[in-house]
Order: sequence, then C-alpha cells, then structure tokens
Amino acid sequence: MDKYLFHERLLVCKVMDKTKVHEHLWKGANMKFMPGLCHRANRARLYAEKTPAHLSKFSISIQFTQVHPKEFHSIVCGCNIKF
Repeated sequence: MDKYLFHERLLVCKVMDKTKVHEHLWKGANMKFMPGLCHRANRARLYAEKTPAHLSKFSISIQFTQVHPKEFHSIVCGCNIKF
C-alpha cells in the first residue's frame, strides 16, 4: 500500500525492524471496539454527586459569566476601571 492515495494524501508505508517495534504496540488489537463505553463513563461523571469544592468552583464560574466582559477584563487584570 505504499504511495496509496488516501483522502487526497499519499500514504507512505515502510517495514520496521523487530527491534524498533514496541512490545505493546498491538496489545488489545484483537478486542472488539465498543463505542458506547465513553458515553457510559461521561454519564456516570455527569450524574455523580458533586463535592462542596466542585460546587464552589462552579459558583465562581457563574459569577464571572454574569459580569460584563469589560468589567471581567478589569477584574482579571487588577485594574480599577469602572465602565
């Protein structure tokens, strides 16, 4: 498949020495791909109970979204400019 046109690009294939191939390169290649596992992990993270530290971090981000962008810039820079 050397110089195979693949999505308007030339695919370059070369044979590697066995000494340069990492021993875990094909680890898990014989397993079936299951695309739904990432959705399950994201759902578990979304519905997990929130810690007080996480909620306080979230409340700070809400406070900054309610501030006008120019005022936000003055808060971040430490300038005392009123708009």
